[in-house]
Amino acid sequence: MTTTIDRYGEPINDDPPTAHDAERCSGWRGEDFDGRPIPCLLCRPHLAHTAKVYDGAGMIR
Repeated sequence: MTTTIDRYGEPINDDPPTAHDAERCSGWRGEDFDGRPIPCLLCRPHLAHTAKVYDGAGMIR
């Protein structure tokens, strides 16, 4: 396999993504930088919706 370099000179990972294996997946992909669990959105699709934040922009006249 050839190594591809991005515009900053860093190597790019050209490996194809692995297929989802439901038997080996526990529903979680690990943790983020703050230690919060990252859900597998294929196993837990109900966790895929985003947060809706009301910023009050409708109150300005």
